[in-house]
Amino acid sequence: MKTSSRQPNQRYNAPLMSWDIFLSYYHRNLRLGTDVQQLEKMAEEQHWQQTWDYAQLLLEQNKLIVVTDPKRKILFISSNLWEITGYNAEQVLHQQLKSFRNPDSSTVLIEMMGKAIIAKQPFETAFVAHSQTGRPFQTRLESRPVFNRQGELVNYIIFLKAI
Repeated sequence: MKTSSRQPNQRYNAPLMSWDIFLSYYHRNLRLGTDVQQLEKMAEEQHWQQTWDYAQLLLEQNKLIVVTDPKRKILFISSNLWEITGYNAEQVLHQQLKSFRNPDSSTVLIEMMGKAIIAKQPFETAFVAHSQTGRPFQTRLESRPVFNRQGELVNYIIFLKAI
C-alpha cells in the first residue's frame, strides 16, 4: 500500500490564499464603488457645475478624494484614506482641513495655497506629508473650488496621490 507524503490540507493552501487576496481586492473595490456613488450623489444634490470621473480617480489612479465645505471643514473622504495615510475616516470627518497640516510645511507653500483659496482658484503642489504614525511620504495635491450652477462656491474637492 502506497502512502502519500503530502498532508491532505496542504494542497488547498495556495487556492485559499489566492481567494484571500481576491476578497481583499474585491472588498476594497466595493468600498470605493460606494464612494463613487456618494460623490455622484453629492454633486447632484449640490448642483455642481463640474464633475469628475470618480471611478477612474479612485480605482485606477488610486487618488484620495476629500470634499470640504467653503470653510474647509471635511464633509467627505474616500475610503482609501487608511491605505494612504493611516488615518481612519472617523478621525478626520467634520474636522478642519488645516488641522492636518504638516508642522514642517513651508510658509511659502501655505501662503500660495491660502491665496488660491481666497481667490477661489485651483492649485496643485507636491509636498512631503506624514502618515498618522509620522512616516513621511511624497504626495501630489490638486485642489479645485466647486461651484454650483448659479456660480456660487459650494465645496472644494481635493485629489491627493502618494508618489
